[in-house]
Amino acid sequence: MTRLVEATRELAGEDTLVFCLPHPRTGERIQFALDGPMLLEMQRMAPDAAASWLVDDSVQQDGSIMMFTPVDPLFILLPVLETCRRRKGDSAGVFCALDDLLQTIPGLSVLARVKQLEQKLGRVCDVQAVPGHGNVYRLNDSKVIGWLQRKVNRIVSKFAGFATLVQMERVYYAEPGVQDNVGLQQAIRVWLAITVVDDYLNQAWRDRLRTAYESTLEPVVALLKRRKRVAAAAQNASLAKAASTTGTRKGKTAAAAARGKKPVNTKGMMSLRSYFSAKPS
Repeated sequence: MTRLVEATRELAGEDTLVFCLPHPRTGERIQFALDGPMLLEMQRMAPDAAASWLVDDSVQQDGSIMMFTPVDPLFILLPVLETCRRRKGDSAGVFCALDDLLQTIPGLSVLARVKQLEQKLGRVCDVQAVPGHGNVYRLNDSKVIGWLQRKVNRIVSKFAGFATLVQMERVYYAEPGVQDNVGLQQAIRVWLAITVVDDYLNQAWRDRLRTAYESTLEPVVALLKRRKRVAAAAQNASLAKAASTTGTRKGKTAAAAARGKKPVNTKGMMSLRSYFSAKPS
């Protein structure tokens, strides 16, 4: 089926390789592309209603768009590195050669084409040189957190350039006291930047990253808890009002029904008591 590709630059064409790998957060296999030495995540954006594209003199019936987003390959390799180090207890784990790392998951070996992959691994791993065999790698948690923090801080420093994040920030500005609190505003930006980065992290690494920013995020956490309490109170009030309205309606309906009943003519009828009275001998 034909796809119209929207890209900020031209892809390399014949050199572009499309393949599937597990998403580092969900484990679900999704499509990636390797355009030369660059790793790209592929996402199909489909319109809600039927749509098509007019391209030159032809009509493409499928109105979806394929989006290609650059992805740091270290996000893909992080779960693999964590598994391969086989850490137990207080042990730092074992080192692993790059070739062995890239053979752990079907299709992962294509990442060998990523530019400066070994240099990138040094950002999150301890590296040892083995004479005659090259380098071996072992994941280092402290390095990983530092690498993630640099990504978060980079997003915060360029926050105004991300239209989606700016729109999300405005939602928080509607809360009382936010517009006059510069510290809280900065904490909100850090929080939103973290939500971007941790979309590629499993729950364990998400928790570690947020712990690294724990003191910074305290005012945001308090704000979110307050919003949750207010929302819960509003929901409870709405439910109580609905229940009260329903009860009032039922009462009015019952009263109206009672008023509408006609008196029964009991002339000639025997009372219930007569069935239990002693009969005359």
